[in-house]
Amino acid sequence: MKKSSKKTLLLLLFVVLFFFFYHRFFHISQRLPIYYWDEFSWISQSYFFDLAIKGDFNNQLWKSDSALEQPHLAKSLYGLVLYPKYLVERSSKNENYTEYLIRNNFYEVFQFSNEFNSKNINYIPWGRNPASVTGITPNQLISRFSNKMQDTINIILSVRKINALILSLNCIVVLAIFRKVLHSTIIAILGSLLYAYNNLLINTALVAYGDCLFLLLFNICIYLLIVILENGFRWRDLFLFAFISSLLNNTKINGVMVIFIFYIILLIKFTYEVISKQKINIKTIILKSQFIFISFLFFLVIFNPYLWDNPLTNIVNYYLYRYKTVGSQMMLFPQDALFSIKDRIVSIYNVFFVNWRYIYQNSAINVILQIAFIIGIFFSITQVHKNRKIRYFFSISVLSLILITAYLSLNWSRYYAPLILFVVFFEICGIYCLIKKIRPKIFNLRI
Repeated sequence: MKKSSKKTLLLLLFVVLFFFFYHRFFHISQRLPIYYWDEFSWISQSYFFDLAIKGDFNNQLWKSDSALEQPHLAKSLYGLVLYPKYLVERSSKNENYTEYLIRNNFYEVFQFSNEFNSKNINYIPWGRNPASVTGITPNQLISRFSNKMQDTINIILSVRKINALILSLNCIVVLAIFRKVLHSTIIAILGSLLYAYNNLLINTALVAYGDCLFLLLFNICIYLLIVILENGFRWRDLFLFAFISSLLNNTKINGVMVIFIFYIILLIKFTYEVISKQKINIKTIILKSQFIFISFLFFLVIFNPYLWDNPLTNIVNYYLYRYKTVGSQMMLFPQDALFSIKDRIVSIYNVFFVNWRYIYQNSAINVILQIAFIIGIFFSITQVHKNRKIRYFFSISVLSLILITAYLSLNWSRYYAPLILFVVFFEICGIYCLIKKIRPKIFNLRI
């Protein structure tokens, strides 16, 4: 088959799978329960998009705790989704975007009481007992309050549609990662399907949190890390990695871990080359490491108005504020707090290998995949010295696990979602080994 034909066939395959994933995710997203925690917060703070398109960057909301708790990128994305509907209704309602949110029972910021009291809007405070409206069906929400909650529900469901789209694209990125590392289109498709059918992923990414966008950007960064290592740290790859990493960190601040992974791998690579007495261009290494850092900071600041004044100080403020917030949450939810490294390791193990509601609905499949995971770990270890791409991915997996374990402080399911990529990878490695013993030629397809 000609190279051009292979590319066309591969593109067609990606498109078909994308629409398959979107059809599945769209319908699931519309059936999932409503979660006051945290769908209310992420949608309520979508006013950052309104501020951005108006050029109102001096607004104090950019300095509020809403801007500090988590960056605004995912919140602004939800504003982008809601804005066309707001513009249609604005002509008849004569209201601004803040009033639109409040009329539909959203809005969250420290200035909430002043904003609320200054507007004659029939707001339903449906979050006074947030635990009672978290994991609730739309019909239950309506019966508990009134039919006016239907508009609130419609907004949540419309925002979830964009997450279905983003998650579909994420599954294609996962397919591309597995295909690049394992050189098998069939096993890559299988891996993307296992990823797409993971219950933890579905219940995390298809609700209106910031995690769906975060996971897409995180997986793109993992793909780019492999490309960077494979192609010898090309400038364009480094630039793209710095750009996507900044978007990742402007979605959730723990996205900075991909930068740590990059520098740790760079240090390991440099140390190995020194020990093995290879020829090293230290000047180039220093230049490229500085390029990544400066480019990352540049895009991080450009896309976040909170950082425009005293950027380095305010970046530190981001992490200090998040550290204090996590500490408060651990005090508020002691049953979910993970105080020690041992607690965190046990919790990660339980999520992926004990508590099957987080994995797949069929218990037999879960058992098979657990066996495949163990085989896949051993297979990967044996391939580390033979296959450089598996070596790269294995190293990234280990570093990601270490970093996530280091900052994991609460046993909340969505915090484990970045690890799904790596768990599925080792599962398909195990399946690859098992099937290759039985049908060696099944993986010979190259597209």
